[in-house]
Formats: sequence, C-alpha cells, structure tokens
Amino acid sequence: MNIKYILGIALWIAIIACAIEANATKAQYYSDLTLTNQEISSEALSIPFLDEKGEPLILDNSDGTIRIVHFWATWCSDCLGEITALDRLQHHFRKQPLQVIAISEDFKATETVREFYSKEGIKNLTLYMDDRMKLLEGFKFTSLPSTVILDVSGNILAFAIGPVDWDNMQIRDTIKQMLPRS
Repeated sequence: MNIKYILGIALWIAIIACAIEANATKAQYYSDLTLTNQEISSEALSIPFLDEKGEPLILDNSDGTIRIVHFWATWCSDCLGEITALDRLQHHFRKQPLQVIAISEDFKATETVREFYSKEGIKNLTLYMDDRMKLLEGFKFTSLPSTVILDVSGNILAFAIGPVDWDNMQIRDTIKQMLPRS
C-alpha cells in the first residue's frame, strides 16, 4: 500500500471519531459556559465556606435567587481579570434576583483577598473563602477558575472550567434568561 492511501484512511478515521464524540456530548456549549440541567448532591450544597469574618456559610437558594458560584485565587493569573468582571456583572444585575459568590481558594489569606479587593476597586462582591478547597472539591472541580450557576432549587444551570468573559453581552443575555420570572 502506498503512504498516501494509509494517511487518507487515518485522516478519515480521525474525522469520524471527532464527529462521533461531538454528537455524544449532550451539553450545549455557549460562549465559555456549558449549559446543562443537572442536579448536584445535597452534600455539595451543605459544605460550608467562610465569610470575611471566618463565619461558616452554606449555599442557600431558598430566597429565589440565582447563584453564580465562582472559585478563584489571587495566585491564579487567569482568575484576576475575572473578579473585576464579576464585580461589574454583580453591579449590572444588582436589582435582579442574582448573587455572585466569588469564593477565594487562597489558604488562610483573608487579608490578601481584602487587599486585592481594595486595590482593584471591588465594591459589589462580598469576600468569601474556602481555604481547604472542600466546596471546590464538592463540585468536582479540579482547577481554577471554575464557576457553577445554580438555579433557585440548587440545580446546576451552567458551569465553566477556565476563564469566562463576563462582560460579553451573549453571556449576560444567557444569565438574564436564567433569572426567575416574576
């Protein structure tokens, strides 16, 4: 057999394999957010994280608010620009039932995060920490930044692994469509 024939067959096999894999994926990809309708374990929702005073909190969606839960750290270069964009996003949706919960994965670094917020002019986000990465692990994320959007029942509407352009109008329109209708 000649080499061109073998390479041609290998190329067709690769193309078919990619097409099969693309069709097998049920999630819809949309501008860096993967839209889904997925339940998560109640255990993940009950894993505590900390407010800036060190008081434990859990994710509570009983007030009818959509939650954008974003995991980040000051040592993560991909995370830093996203925090300022999430601050703008929270400001943009300030009159809507939406809360951005940016949870720092910095280890025992309340002051580091507070200084970062001050330096970057973060005014619309509350300081939260998960200094043992338990909540991050509860959502089965293994890298930063990672984000999950929860509906009013605590189900996952969308998630992203890696940075998202939160200033993108398509992303904002998608989030607006996720908000509960009154």
